[in-house]
Formats: sequence, C-alpha cells, structure tokens
Amino acid sequence: SLITSVMQSVSNQPIKTFTIGFNESEYDESHFAREISKHLGTDHNELIVTPKESMDVIPLLPEIYDEPFSDSSQIPTFLVSKLAKTQVTVSLSGDGGDELFGGYNRYLYTKKFWNKISAIPFSARKLIAIIIKNLPINSLRGASLKAGISSNIFEKIYKATKRLDYVKDIDDLYLSLVTDSFLSEDFIVNHKILPSILPSHFPSKNHMNELGLNSSFNRMMYLDQQTYLTDDILCKVDRAAMSNSLETRAPFLDHRIAEFSWQIPNEFKIKNNQTKFLLRETLRDYIPVSMIDRPKTGFGIPIGEWLKGPLFEWGESLITKEKISDKGYLNYDEVNKCWQEHQSGQFNWSSRLWT
Repeated sequence: SLITSVMQSVSNQPIKTFTIGFNESEYDESHFAREISKHLGTDHNELIVTPKESMDVIPLLPEIYDEPFSDSSQIPTFLVSKLAKTQVTVSLSGDGGDELFGGYNRYLYTKKFWNKISAIPFSARKLIAIIIKNLPINSLRGASLKAGISSNIFEKIYKATKRLDYVKDIDDLYLSLVTDSFLSEDFIVNHKILPSILPSHFPSKNHMNELGLNSSFNRMMYLDQQTYLTDDILCKVDRAAMSNSLETRAPFLDHRIAEFSWQIPNEFKIKNNQTKFLLRETLRDYIPVSMIDRPKTGFGIPIGEWLKGPLFEWGESLITKEKISDKGYLNYDEVNKCWQEHQSGQFNWSSRLWT
C-alpha cells in the first residue's frame, strides 16, 4: 500500500496495480487491494485464482526454480507476475518492509511467549514437552479456542511448546518457529539430526554490540534479513517474475532505506504491540486509517483446503506406500499419519505436506 501510494503521488497518470484473489475468504485480500486502489485512483487489475489454475502451475515449478523450493506462495507469485506481464515489463513490490521495519507477528509473539516460560526451570520444561507431545491435539485445540486463541496462533504455540525440551533461550525459541528441523526425527529413514545453519550467520560475540545485535528483536530481524528475505522471499519473487519475463524492483531494499532502518529506535518499528509502526504512520498521509489497521497476513494460498478437496487425489497419489517405500528416504507411517491428521482436520499440516 505504501509503495503504491508514493508511486501514484508522483505519477501524472494512474499507475497500474495488480493483485491475486481467492474464493476462500480466509486467504482473499483482493477486496482490500481493490478498496485502496480505488481510493488512490490506480488502474487496478485482479485475478481470482481457481484451484485448477494453481494446479496447472505445479508441473512448471521445477523448471522455474531449478531446485527444491517449497514456499507455496510461489504459485500466486507466478500468477500475479503473469497477470502483470500482460501490461507492463517492470513492476515494484513491497518486499523487505517486514524484515526492515518489524512486520512479522513472531517478533511480538516470541518475546511474550519467552517471558511466560523462562521462569520455568529447564528440567520442568522438558517434562512439560513430553506431556504435551502425548496429549490429543483436538483437546488442546478446543481449550485454546475457548481461551480466545486463534487456530494459527495455537499451532505456533503447540509447535513451540513441543520443543521445550531443547529451547534454552529466546534465540532457540525463534529458531524453533522458523525451522522444521525436528521433522527429520520422525520422517527420515535412518535420520541424523543436522545442526541449523541459522546461527552461523551471527557475527562474533565481540561484534554483537557493535552491530546493535544485543537485543533479541534485532537478532531476529537480522537473521530474517540474512536468510528468509534473501533465500525465500527474493528468490521466490525473482524466479516467478523472470519466468514470465517480468522485471521486479523492491524500493524498500534501497541501501539507504536499509541503513536508515538500523539507525532508528526499535519503538519506531514496534510500538504498543503494533508492527511496522513507522510505515503505518507514514501511510496515514495517503489512505484512511481504516484501510491500514488490519492483521498481518502472508501471501499464501489455501493449499491446506485444496489438499482436502481439488488436490486430494493428486496429493495422495504422490505419497502412496509403494512410492514412499520405493524411494527409501521417508518413513511411510509418519507421512501417512501426517496426511490423515490433516484430512481429518486434527491439525493443519499444509506447510509440511507441501514440502
């Protein structure tokens, strides 16, 4: 919204904007984009994506990415790039805003959760983790919903709480939220738990304070910029766009803005439990507050719902006992358990199943 607002403010004619929508309301933000575009006076274009259109992209993914790449938002990114290419050859995106200005919910959640569990001795946390791993997920989900905790937050808490047996500090907690390293314990035949590469991105302790990485918030943003932004977000957008011969630019990643983001106090990024505070305040100059104050949502697709419906047969055909056993890499019983729990609605394993 901010990139669009500034771009339109310096243009003598309506700029072209593009967005993707879904029939599943939980994932559809097209009406918000439409409302903002109408307010700004842009030449707006949108495409409501069907499961069939998305499925048609899947066979193209190996050629587009040249390597295993399992962020399912690669599909809508490809489709919105294809839509944009029909009218333009260069486009701007808002990538980098979350990593530079504190936009992810985990920046809020991690500190709150750690403050609650850090008072519990590590030995007791290990015992709690064992108990939780053996509790029925549905009972926990029901208790969480009664407590007013959303399904998305519940699953993050559940995954983090299951890992209390090795989470020793707030950095471990963050790593447990952004990795799926424990997957190998259950899923990989003759598994060997590999160390995460994320800590290797940290500079030496002598340089921590010098670089402003003495706070956990800064360390989270730093790691996201060094790994998630470069190896997921930018990789996803660049390959999806270039496969459609569309050039993309990310104004937030101008080095002057990146340097500025590290020079301002953290309360300009998160304030009163509100993420991207400075960006939101700046956006007030362009659009009404009612269009700004919405919960953070990712650019995802309803892959979890589709795996229960239009993609069910396709998905199940790829994880039959014969195929899994023939390859010899994965434990079929664990894969099937994950598939059945997802199909019954016991747990949303869409990210793991897609991977």
